[in-house]
Amino acid sequence: MVYSTTDKLYLAYGLLRVNIDKFIIVGANSSDSLNDGLRVDKRYWGKHVFWLRSPYMKPVAGSVITNSSDYALVALPGVKTDIDNVSHARAVVPAFELNPSSVIFSSAAPAATSDGRLGRNDAMTLRYSSDTLGSAEVSFDKQSVALTDVPEDTYLVVQNSEGAWAKKVSGTTSVSASDMGWMRLESFANCKVWLEKSNTDERKTYAAEATERTGHNVTINAGENMTVTNSVQTNVTGTIAEITGEAEKGYYFPAGYKDSAAGLNGLHITQNGNVVTISGKPAGDVQVTLRDATVMTEEDSHMQSTAADADKPKDSAKDSVKDKGNVKTGDSSRIGLFAVLGMISAGCIGVLIGKKRKKHMKERND
Repeated sequence: MVYSTTDKLYLAYGLLRVNIDKFIIVGANSSDSLNDGLRVDKRYWGKHVFWLRSPYMKPVAGSVITNSSDYALVALPGVKTDIDNVSHARAVVPAFELNPSSVIFSSAAPAATSDGRLGRNDAMTLRYSSDTLGSAEVSFDKQSVALTDVPEDTYLVVQNSEGAWAKKVSGTTSVSASDMGWMRLESFANCKVWLEKSNTDERKTYAAEATERTGHNVTINAGENMTVTNSVQTNVTGTIAEITGEAEKGYYFPAGYKDSAAGLNGLHITQNGNVVTISGKPAGDVQVTLRDATVMTEEDSHMQSTAADADKPKDSAKDSVKDKGNVKTGDSSRIGLFAVLGMISAGCIGVLIGKKRKKHMKERND
């Protein structure tokens, strides 16, 4: 009598013969081909003796072989298959059919159910691919992981040669190495990092592996009443494209405005009137929010104009009219004084001429 199976969950099959008891078989087989399926070497049988689905074929007189109701085959991890009395307590290790295309990796760390260090299983825990866990991206300097659109009850897991650690996360946020609660984890370098979430009904753990960024991210958020160009740059490996911020018309950047920009992380900022310029090579991720531009009042009319106003061409005809009405030297009050003196002088001359004419007419009459 033989035991073949096409069930989804079943015990492994084994044989008790010389040179054939060094492996067991999982996977569907048939009565005429019992050795079909995947062979599992004795080195991977775990630590505890467990039952196989194979009966013990007991030889009797006359070379007749019959099934023994008292014995069945077991797997002795690392050794061989053997027989054992069915009255003994042995482990049950079921096998199941698996579509490997849906498994992205396996780990000795069990599925995460709480924050903290994860134990270590004798068997690998499979992680199935999922595209509903959001995304995780390890920063270029390996100091943080950027999370985006992560659903509730999801865990960020990091594993290296010392073990694995988990932290419950959700939403869009950033997690540093120190946030994981593992004092010896100084960075995410040389680690496998992933998001995972278990489905208890399916008894499966779904995962999404973290990607690693090849450069730094730079984000300059504009304050109120200004415009900023090249404000978002991703995966920057060298010098950034120059970023400029300019106050809108009617607003200005007060003196020392550039000094309020904190967190430039290796970048440099300069100020030229109502324009600030950010340049350089970042030492890490940069996220800066510029302070709001200040509203320009009448008292602030002496402030520099914006770059747009400075670059605007002047109206030469209008300017020439203005220039004709302006005196380039001297004071306007002095001009008025000269005009009065001129009028007085003209009056004096007129009086003198009048008196001289009267005298001349009198002499003629005499």
